[in-house]
Amino acid sequence: MNDLIEKLNKLLASSFAMYLKTHFFHWNVSGQDFFQYHEFFANLYQEIFQSVDTTAEQIKALNGIAYGSLTQYESLSAVKDQTSVPSLQQMISIAYRDNETVIAILMDVHQAAERENQKGLLNYIEGRLDIHKKHGWMLRSSMASGDDHAVKEEKQPELIGEEMKTYFLNPRDL
Repeated sequence: MNDLIEKLNKLLASSFAMYLKTHFFHWNVSGQDFFQYHEFFANLYQEIFQSVDTTAEQIKALNGIAYGSLTQYESLSAVKDQTSVPSLQQMISIAYRDNETVIAILMDVHQAAERENQKGLLNYIEGRLDIHKKHGWMLRSSMASGDDHAVKEEKQPELIGEEMKTYFLNPRDL
């Protein structure tokens, strides 16, 4: 059981580090898409923050000690600190990488919970995996090439001597 509690504390520390980093990005994002990404990072950090308390409660339910110091978090977290302000695209890339790191930790916790036959904890971890997979999809989609933002013109075959054009507009640009 101690191995499971340690893995949960690693999840707790890494989730807190990801929360703090995405909150930092929320405060410092800038550029043309400021409002969209300011809101995006707010939703991300708020969701992750809510999971921190539940993860700590899961540790307590196993009769463990939920770590709560920055020193402990720094030594346990697989998500590293961010001290400089990156560009928007770097923020998205960093958040994506960190999200993948948290998914790997969740998988590790899941295996340990299976070994300990902790059904309720398994349910919680599986829910977190689903949420982080959605975070990954949104971050990955945000890393798409800049061409995705442009209005694209696609030529169609001529219809009875008339030229027909179809325009595609990315919904994020509306």
